[in-house]
Amino acid sequence: MTTPDIKWLGVRPSDLDRFNIPQQCRLPMTDEDIKTGKKLLEEDFVKANPDWVRELEIMVDTKVKAEIQALSSFGFQYLTKTYLPLKLQEGDWWVIESTPTTPDFRSHSRFARSPGCDVRKDP
Repeated sequence: MTTPDIKWLGVRPSDLDRFNIPQQCRLPMTDEDIKTGKKLLEEDFVKANPDWVRELEIMVDTKVKAEIQALSSFGFQYLTKTYLPLKLQEGDWWVIESTPTTPDFRSHSRFARSPGCDVRKDP
């Protein structure tokens, strides 16, 4: 089964600093993560998309990642009340299309919770 049109709204490497994700919510990448990132940078479908290259380079260089749960450090409703509406308003998502043989990643963007990453309760 293929999904012809997926929109990726998740946390990307550039979002870590853009949204001031706290250090304690960032996860160290494993050696396998780094190896996978480097391999992806060699793929033609990645090379064809400068946004993907930039995000993967950030990951490989910084050796950190985050899960979407990291956003809960800003409050229980931050994801639904702030992060997702902002991403949708800015058109900051990636459309991921694929065929049975060739993935095609097109950017539509304009530009596991870690230990110690506490969820703040909204007032």
